[in-house]
Amino acid sequence: MRLHPLDQGSSTAINLSRLKNSGYNTSELIVSWAERIDSLIIIGNGTPDDQIIGVLSFNLNGGETVGIVKPQVTGLSVIDLIKTYLAQTKIEKYLILVDQERLTSDELFRNAEKRMSELGIRPSIEEEKDRVRAYDCSIGSKKFKVFIVVNGLDEVSTDGHTVEDHLIKFLELEVRGTSKETWNSLSSKEKEDTFRKLNGMNEDSIRQLFPQQVHGLKFLEKTLQRS
Repeated sequence: MRLHPLDQGSSTAINLSRLKNSGYNTSELIVSWAERIDSLIIIGNGTPDDQIIGVLSFNLNGGETVGIVKPQVTGLSVIDLIKTYLAQTKIEKYLILVDQERLTSDELFRNAEKRMSELGIRPSIEEEKDRVRAYDCSIGSKKFKVFIVVNGLDEVSTDGHTVEDHLIKFLELEVRGTSKETWNSLSSKEKEDTFRKLNGMNEDSIRQLFPQQVHGLKFLEKTLQRS
């Protein structure tokens, strides 16, 4: 899967390009121009979420191109922007990546569904797995899909589950405070080395480390191939 940052000067575009420092061929990963984008990955929490999506997209090696964006708002607030994208673009498939934090995944999904309903979006569950839900949605006569992927791993002992759980598991580090604080205590070089070690991992290993994120990307890719 190749990624097209909607804003080429954004922090997300810059963070993705920095994967070059960890040995990634970013010219194959990042697409600066795309004739048509009908799928969008919306990052709810910033970085390293965007870089992890870059790593997974590169390692899974799909040929489809999707948009990627990190709005100014965070968490489930990014759902509010779907109506704007629907009105201004031809995007019909949205993958939303958010941290679990202190909620259970069921609580987070209930909050997401409530938020969609308040916006006039009618969500119908198409598939549900641990920390992943796919929805067939409609607003008026317009139909579209929303995939919500929740970052975090139960096996990582932390005060709030975030995407850093997956990196801490990979590094086999003891969590001090939260997994986010533990990851942020590493130097820039240590972080770059971590992404370098993830480069070229086989799909089974990547899937074990990032199960819900891989499932969401695979689901998105399948819908792209059918469209």
